[in-house]
Amino acid sequence: MGVLVSIPVFSYAAISISSRLSGRILLQVESKGEAWYVNPVDGKRYYMANGNEAYNIMRKLGLGITNKDLAQIAIAKESAMVDSAEKTYKTIKTFSGSGKFHTEEFSITGEKFKVIWSHTGTGNFLMTANDEEDPRSTCWMGNVTGNFAKYDVCTAYSKGNFSLNIITDGNWTVEIQDYKY
Repeated sequence: MGVLVSIPVFSYAAISISSRLSGRILLQVESKGEAWYVNPVDGKRYYMANGNEAYNIMRKLGLGITNKDLAQIAIAKESAMVDSAEKTYKTIKTFSGSGKFHTEEFSITGEKFKVIWSHTGTGNFLMTANDEEDPRSTCWMGNVTGNFAKYDVCTAYSKGNFSLNIITDGNWTVEIQDYKY
């Protein structure tokens, strides 16, 4: 007669990876660019199916940042953010509104595009640019609180049609610029 003994096996690599990635948003590029948030409190990952879900997860689970920690982030010099004179951006679409909004599609013909945006409000401003044909091109921008004006550059893995999902409490303006040679 034999004896069967069951011993739990811990994966120290999994524990290490979970703790190392806690508090971050991960993109699972081999699976349609799915986004996951690794909660530093419980070590579990939460699926961010779309902009609304991402906003709700971050609102519920996000730990935030102190002004002291925020002040430690280096600010890039303006010259580092400007492309060479041979390559320029051309405005192709402008949107404005208040609160939650899903834009009409716009076409990108270059390898990247710039999104210039401003927000006046007291709550969060969250925006994603989505290419339904190629999820690798999803670009997350503007997860900020309060009044802001800035721009983000998004990589387009393929030329195509994009739309924006915007979730906010206040007034906003967004300008889309396609990258041209």
